[in-house]
Amino acid sequence: MAEALFSDAERERIAAAVAQAETRTSGEIVPFVVNRCGRYEVAVWKAAAVGAMGAAALALAVGAMYDGWGMGWLYTAWALALAVALGGGLQGTAGGLLAAFVVVACSSLWMSVIPIESSLSTPFVAASLIALGACLGVVGSWASLNRVLQAIG
Repeated sequence: MAEALFSDAERERIAAAVAQAETRTSGEIVPFVVNRCGRYEVAVWKAAAVGAMGAAALALAVGAMYDGWGMGWLYTAWALALAVALGGGLQGTAGGLLAAFVVVACSSLWMSVIPIESSLSTPFVAASLIALGACLGVVGSWASLNRVLQAIG
């Protein structure tokens, strides 16, 4: 494979660079060509954790700075709708994250049991479950709010 990627001159330059680098270390350097890089599935969970911490920090900042002045919109129907949508979305996203964690943790098991198309990768399935959970959470919250309003009125 390296023959197809590098010319003779380029391979000689690589060998010279490796030899020079090896003079500064006690280890051996072995260049290796792979078809593609790793999938880095853990990066998705790290990004989700950073996003959750950012949302919590924003909520704490708003709570600390809120003194009632200029925030009258919080007592309107729009604020209620926003709270229901955000609450349902967060709740559904949490459920989707749990489902995605199960899918990723058991991917070797379910991929051997359920024959699926190779174009559906584990991260794609996990992301789809998270998005589906968020959507279902919002719909469920709206339905619950509708039931409460019907019971009140």
